[in-house]
Order: sequence, then structure tokens, then C-alpha cells
Amino acid sequence: MAWIVFALSLLVAAALLIVPGHLLVSAFGVRLAASLSLSPVVSVALYSVLAIVYGLFGIIASPATLFLPIVIAGLALHLVLGRRRRVGQTALLDVSEELSGEVWGNSKIATWPVISIGAALLSALLVAVFVFLCNVGSPDTFLNNYDIAFHLSRVREFMDGGNYSSLAGGFYPSAWHCVAAMVCSVTGCSVPSAVLSSITAFVVLVFPLGTYYFLATLFPDKPRRVFLGCLFCLCIAFFPWRIMLFGPLYPNVASFSLMPAVAALFIRLFGPREQGEGRALCAVLFVLGGISLTLAQPNTVFFAALYLVPYCMYRIGAAVSGSAFARGRRWPGVAFAIAFLAVFVVAWAAVLSTPYMEPLVAYERATPVGVTKAINRLLTFQFVIWRPQYLLFLVTAVGGLALLLKGRSRWALVSYGVLGAVYVVSISVGGPIRGYISGFCYNDYYRTAAAVCAFATPLVASGLDCIVGGVQKAVSAVVKRAGRGEAVLTRAAMAASVTAIALIVGFNYFPLFDIPRFASWGFDAVAFEVRESYTNEGNHYFRQDESDFADRAREIVGESLVVNQPYDGSVFSYACNDLHVLFSAFGPVTDEDERLVMSGLNRVSTDPLVREAVERLGVSYVIQLDQGSGPMGMNPSGTTYDLGYEAKEWSGINDIRDDTPGFTLLLSEGDMRLYQIDR
Repeated sequence: MAWIVFALSLLVAAALLIVPGHLLVSAFGVRLAASLSLSPVVSVALYSVLAIVYGLFGIIASPATLFLPIVIAGLALHLVLGRRRRVGQTALLDVSEELSGEVWGNSKIATWPVISIGAALLSALLVAVFVFLCNVGSPDTFLNNYDIAFHLSRVREFMDGGNYSSLAGGFYPSAWHCVAAMVCSVTGCSVPSAVLSSITAFVVLVFPLGTYYFLATLFPDKPRRVFLGCLFCLCIAFFPWRIMLFGPLYPNVASFSLMPAVAALFIRLFGPREQGEGRALCAVLFVLGGISLTLAQPNTVFFAALYLVPYCMYRIGAAVSGSAFARGRRWPGVAFAIAFLAVFVVAWAAVLSTPYMEPLVAYERATPVGVTKAINRLLTFQFVIWRPQYLLFLVTAVGGLALLLKGRSRWALVSYGVLGAVYVVSISVGGPIRGYISGFCYNDYYRTAAAVCAFATPLVASGLDCIVGGVQKAVSAVVKRAGRGEAVLTRAAMAASVTAIALIVGFNYFPLFDIPRFASWGFDAVAFEVRESYTNEGNHYFRQDESDFADRAREIVGESLVVNQPYDGSVFSYACNDLHVLFSAFGPVTDEDERLVMSGLNRVSTDPLVREAVERLGVSYVIQLDQGSGPMGMNPSGTTYDLGYEAKEWSGINDIRDDTPGFTLLLSEGDMRLYQIDR
């Protein structure tokens, strides 16, 4: 039953992400392939902006107040624009006509956009199912990690308070939380299930669609290359699964999923004039894309900027060199391109030197490997998994060579190298230099590795295209030499292509045999880590019996605020059991009253300062899920989370016992207690 609800939630998430944006974009005459690809960017941006506006004016946010206004606006635009939207003013955004070419007898149904999008969605779904979803155990379970407590609680807060704004409680990019809260409200599923289904929708829907549009933008005259890139859009074991275990970095997963489509809009906006009209609409969509990235996770804006700098230099150089000013000389274009790079570097350093960015730039993080090993991990796509994907290295090497030797998209190779260098620095280089290169994302090599993966598809697609093309030419030469007819030649070439693709799929995803140091076990390693993280009880700090106890406590306390010690697992009871605990997330506590309660609540009957703090906070109850004594101040055999935990900071809650003055025992089971604070 839980998986049926999950499937329904996944469909709801897909509808929320696709329908509003598609209605708005298609109203201007943008064809289906492009409007579907761009719709999540538009939907996420408008949801996020509307939520902020509602929050500022005290308007209750809900799926109805967020979804329906955008849908109504889209339908109204269709009615107002009518046939005028078909006059071709949006050719700049379209990809259907560009990806021309014969597919299976030039079928009107099986066009390149159709099969490319179908391949992207199907392959992403299959990888997600077999690598991720099959290994989580239940959609209602969740990682018991540091960041997840905040994410789960924020989704619950959105639904409880009706404020889905990224500004709620101080700025935190909450575009994905907004979608998750809408899914939870519509389907009535548990918060963990809504979180899992919504982030899965970004992975299996938003990223593949954006990847298709990105590849179609880079290679408009190479439909086979676009198709192959779509088929292998999630061919790297690290992304996005590993950053869904670290943290988990769900906002970054959502933002990285949006990033390829936004990058494609930028490329089209500033591309050659012969790409078509509709630049105003393209500019609007790009602005919406920037909003969606910023309100999903701002560090993605920095990654996109780094990736697009070589493209800007390429376009500036081409434009200046082709102008009357240059008079056929190349050096003016090169000079202007270098000048742009210098301005960008100065602006980059200035932004990272601002007080707002200083904590990120100065964030201390270990450098586990040296530069040489970091480069090796980059080239073989190990990153943090320590499982090389040698075949993928070969494919990308071929693709990189193909981009270098010919094609107008050779700048993409430089861009990929830039992101690769950022990853190498983030994982292997210490000191201030790292802060100015990767400090915008806390010097986190998980995030920098994910950015590399998100933009690896041009190299993967080019390499696969060259390999398949080479196989076809070799087979065709053999068939021709044998004197066979054209029909035999076509069938043989097709069979050879399918065989080559099947072998690459098999060896990349499912190695059939073990060649020492050459087998690609990356996906096996990630699947194992998913199983361990989700299903191993030793990694769970909020057991089922504790959740049941929290449910019983909720029946007693109702909506009252309950003091808790979050590291005993009660931090998750707000999101999972709707128990209104004082500490619903990990992290440093700055409120003086809360800190006084943490260290001195057990003295509430004798310390007037503690009593006053309790009154100001409005707390009436105390819950403990691992009562006892030990080095951590809790039951040594209990289930406690120790990352960032300092026992002395929480002694005021940990030291409460059944006979502590000022408390009345209401519920007891094993090492779990619920007390009422005496008035």
C-alpha cells in the first residue's frame, strides 16, 4: 500500500512540475518537446515567487493557491493568443525542427525528439528503480542524517503554517520543499514519502528533460548524438545518488536537475541570430530559470556561471572577429574574450569576498586525497565511491577528442575541464586558494563532483556517437565487400549499433564478469550504500517503537510545545508524528531561552530564570526517547545520533528523572518518558 501511495505521489509531483509551466510556455507557440523540457523551470520559479509573495502579505499557501493561478493564467494565455501564437516567433526555443532526420522510415510518430525524450525518461526511471528505490525498503523510511531533520521539518512547517516561502524563518532556498509540501498536502502521504517522491520526480523527470533540451541545443544537427546522450543521461554512478546519501543534499539535487535546461536557455539566448526569433520570450524564460536555481539552491548559479564562461568567451570572440571593427583579423576577438575573462575573475573574487560569502569561503573541510589521485578520480568518475568506471572514461575521452577536433560546441570541453578543476581543488587543495575557487559551496567536493556529472552528457553523447558511428562504418564496409544489397547493409548497421549500445549499457551498469581493476562496480557500490543507509537498523536513531511512543505522546499533549533532546531521535517526531517539539532540527542553538532550557530545565522548580524561560517559550511537556546515563548522557544501549552532539549542552533535559522535582510522569515505556512541567 505504501508503494501505491508513493506512485500516486510521484505522479502528483510530475503533474505539479509539468502542467503549469507547459501551459504557459506552449501558449506562445513553443512545440511540445521544448515546452515539456522547460516546464519544470517555469513551474518551480513561479511556485517559489508566489510563495514568497503570499508569505509577505500573509496569504495562506497551499496546492490550490499555488497551482491553480498559474494553470488559469496558462489557459487564459491560450485563449487570448489563439492562432497568433503559431506564427513562428519562438523558433529560437524549439528543437523539433532542428532535430530532423529519418527515424525508422521517417515515421511521424517516432521522431527524434520523441524517441530521445522517451529514452531519457525511461532510462532515468529504470536506473532510479534498480539503484535507488529498490533499496530503500519502504517509501516511509528516511535517512537518519544531519540535514534530513531540517528538510523533513520544513516540509511539515510549510503545511502546518501555510507559509511555503523561502524567506520563512530567515532565508533558506525552499523551492524543492515547496513542491514536497504540495505533494504531501494533495496525497495525504507521510512527510518522508512526500520527500522521497518529490525528489525522485526531479531525478527521473526534470533532469532527463533538461538534459534532452541541453543536448538538442548543443547538437541540433546530430539527432543520434542527442538520443544516445539521453539514453545515458544517468550513466555515472555517483550522480545523483551519492549526494542523496550525503546530507542528504536534496535542494542541490533539485537545483542540479534544473541546471541543464537553464544553461541551454542561456546558450540559445546569446547564440547566433540565425537560430531564430523569440529572444524576448527566451530572455524571460532564462530569468525564470535563474530564479528557480536561486530558490532551489543558490550555489548552482555559481556552477552554471563557471560552465558558461567559456561559451561567453567563444561567442564574444566570434562576434568581435566577425565584425567590421576586426576587419577579418582574429586577435581583436581573442583580446575581447580575454578581457571578459578578466572582468569575470575580478567580479568572482569580489562576490566571494563579501561578508555574506565569508563563512562559506572560510569553511574548513578535509582534503582526503592529493592532486594526482583527485585527477584520477575525476577522469574515471570515482569521486568518492572508489569504484572506477573505465568504460565511461574511454567514452568521454573519445567524446572530448571529437569536440576538440570539430564542431561548434568545442567550448563545452573547456567548460567541463573548468568544473573538473574545481572538483580537484575542492578535494585535494587546502588553504585560501580553495576558498576562492570552491568556497561558494562550502568547499564541498560532493557538490563539485555532482556539477561535473550534470554537465558530462555532451562528452558522453559525443563519445557514444563516435563509437556507434565507427561500428556502423566498419560493418557497412564488411557488408559492401561481401556484395550484399542496401537492405542487408541497413539491417546489419542497425543490428551492430544496437549490439554496441547493449554492450556499453551492460558493462557500464551491470558488469557480467570480473576483470581485476577494470570491472565497473560503481552502481553496485551505490546500491549497497543505499541499502545500508535506509534498511540497516544500526543507522536509524528514531526506531519504530520510539515513533509509536511519539504517537501516543501526541494524543496526550495535542498541539502543545514539547521540550526534547533532538539527538535521541525525537528531532524527527515533528515531521513524522506531528509532535510539536521545541528542537525539530539539528544545529547550533542561538536563542538564550532555549539554551537555558537545554542546560537547566531539570532545575525548573528551583531556578527562577529557568522558570521564566519556560514561560516565555510556552513549553508544557518534556519527551525523552533514550533516558539513562552514560558517556553521552543518555542510555548507552539506546539509539542516539552523535554528529555535533555535546552532552554537557543538553544536561538540563538528559538529567530529568521520574523523581525530579517540577515534573509529573505521564507516559513511560522502557527508556522512553513523557513528563508534564508542573505549573
